Amino acid sequence: MSYFYCYDIHLFNYLTSKGFSFITKARHYKTNVLFSMYLKTPELSIAIDEWEATNH
Repeated sequence: MSYFYCYDIHLFNYLTSKGFSFITKARHYKTNVLFSMYLKTPELSIAIDEWEATNH
């Protein structure tokens, strides 16, 4: 099983708008930065690729 850790609030909002649900939200134990964790699926990977193509 593979996971995707999202540290970008804009990407988080995009994935939420696409209907993806995160497994958990937490803070990185060393940096204290908030992240959301998703189960990595082909559909999630496609959505991330689409977001990166339009936002970078």
